[in-house]
Amino acid sequence: MTWIGDQATKLELITSDVTFQFPVTTAASTWTINHNLGRFPSVTVVDTGGTIINGSVIYNSNNQLTVTFFSGGSALALTGKAYLN
Repeated sequence: MTWIGDQATKLELITSDVTFQFPVTTAASTWTINHNLGRFPSVTVVDTGGTIINGSVIYNSNNQLTVTFFSGGSALALTGKAYLN
């Protein structure tokens, strides 16, 4: 861990790779992701073409989350990858 500024301000710089990648190769409308990061990470989902897809994210715990996809009020099954930071 490296600190920026003096000890009074204690601004922390994260220097390690903290991105968790979760690939999905079988189409599903709900992705349950066990990431074991010990926190509630930000989530970005992309389809197999690299397009960002919006989904509903529910944090089940600080080590698991669920992403659900909808289109026009119906479930939408997707393949792709989730990136957690």
